Amino acid sequence: DDADSGLPIFRYLQRDAELVGLEAELFARVAEIGAGELDLRLYGDRVRATLDDGERLPRIPPRRVGLRVQYHDARLVTGIEAVRYDAQTRTAPFETPTRGYTLLGFDVTWSFRSGSSRPVDLSVKGTNLLDEEARKHTSIVKDLVPLPGRSLSLGVRASF
Repeated sequence: DDADSGLPIFRYLQRDAELVGLEAELFARVAEIGAGELDLRLYGDRVRATLDDGERLPRIPPRRVGLRVQYHDARLVTGIEAVRYDAQTRTAPFETPTRGYTLLGFDVTWSFRSGSSRPVDLSVKGTNLLDEEARKHTSIVKDLVPLPGRSLSLGVRASF
């Protein structure tokens, strides 16, 4: 620890490591509804990382699985998405475990052309609708600062 601030001091060294992972995604059009389509996206990923001596690497993300259902046509895109992050208990020295959490969100974007025929997008987005206490294992400040709680945002985007 630093004598003046009391903060820990770390020295990082490059060493040989092995990373093994898997990433997969399934995307399918489920139905045609009016002038638009209903899509389904299922995805997930996982990685294991160790140094050659078997020690675990720090800040390796936990397994993640997500599902998104989305409708879109020429002017509207709307969807709902749930992502499950498992607990990360495979920690490196000086690292703390992270609890698992599920993030649920939705979004709606409506595009229209203004009088000058330039696109304008209006959007509404909700994140962390379950108001979970979520901490990203990959964050160096995860033990101090969680991800934001439930939020709603409104937006306007114009091209010129």
